[in-house]
Amino acid sequence: MSVFLDGLARRSEATKVTYGCGLDAFARCFEVESADTLVGMIKAGQLEAYSTLDKFVSWLMMNGFAPKTVRTLCV
Repeated sequence: MSVFLDGLARRSEATKVTYGCGLDAFARCFEVESADTLVGMIKAGQLEAYSTLDKFVSWLMMNGFAPKTVRTLCV
């Protein structure tokens, strides 16, 4: 994910920080070490992409994230 975040930093350091926090939240939602772990699980077929995204959105909402923040972190 560091390559992805570094690419975002070329546009804005604030964007990099925002998406970094989103990726950390994604990992916390599934109680894994990093978002890279989840991506690997999706690629390996251990997790289904759409149900994973749905669970993440539900987790964000249950943890008090505002709708605009949820949209930002999931788009």
